[in-house]
Amino acid sequence: MLEEHVGASGYFSQPAMILDPQLFEGTELRFDVRSRILSLLFDYLSVRYNGASEWTMAWLAGSGISYQWAADRGNGDLDVLLGVDYTKLVDLNPAFSGMDRYDISYIFNDDLRENLWPQTARVTFNRGDERAYEITYYLNFDTEMYDDSIKLIRPYAAYNLTENHWTVKPESNPVRDVPKEYEEQAQNNLTAATVLTNRYNSLRSILAEEQPHSPRWHDALRAMRVVAGEARALFDQIHTNRKQAFNAQGEGYHDFYNYQWQAAKRDGIVAKLNQIAQAADAEQEYADTQLYGAKIETDPRRLLNAAVYSQR
Repeated sequence: MLEEHVGASGYFSQPAMILDPQLFEGTELRFDVRSRILSLLFDYLSVRYNGASEWTMAWLAGSGISYQWAADRGNGDLDVLLGVDYTKLVDLNPAFSGMDRYDISYIFNDDLRENLWPQTARVTFNRGDERAYEITYYLNFDTEMYDDSIKLIRPYAAYNLTENHWTVKPESNPVRDVPKEYEEQAQNNLTAATVLTNRYNSLRSILAEEQPHSPRWHDALRAMRVVAGEARALFDQIHTNRKQAFNAQGEGYHDFYNYQWQAAKRDGIVAKLNQIAQAADAEQEYADTQLYGAKIETDPRRLLNAAVYSQR
């Protein structure tokens, strides 16, 4: 049975009067915070790639460095966005020759997610901090090594870690009333996610009760895969569309697509849909293992990722 989750999003919180004092002195990022975040990044990259400091720029971004940092969400969330000089990267790392920036960014992010994020899931800055931070590093495919490049994705706020200055200063009070249509769409998303969760739970119960490989067992398994596909489609509609908020035509923080994503986190929709996807993946992996002795990898970019690192 899939569990119920209470969601959260700092987007709906009232802003504080000051920036996070564990990170900032006034509006200036603390020296030890900046040094630690950069060290975690470049200590990792230097082992995996050649000349990383020559082709990488880093910005601290997102709600964790805004005036809405104080929302009660457990560990603080810190997003580090990377910009890359792709020509120099490829020159110094020939394994990437012939790839476009989409494939390069995918490989980077898959690597960071699998290998660096677990090391930065709980970071403190050695001053008896009251809370730890979850730091995630991410390369946006079209962000390069200059400030105007990061502005194109309209971040809530962005602090240039490499050069030690604000690129985009946070609004002191970003909270706004939203149109009724925004709220109605958020409710529609919640209704759809709840229906999918209930259907998936019902089908899992049938699967558990039926004799394995019987006609009803196979029918339930096929229906579960359909529901999982619908859950992924709903998640992609909510999550992927958020990118439209953070491009040259979007409105950033105040864009509908950002509101939709934040409401989905608040309402537990993201957790519901992720649970369905994870359960479906586990069941597919089990079936692959039964038939072939191991999970079958079909994602072409993951296969490309493995090919790159096999050359190192």
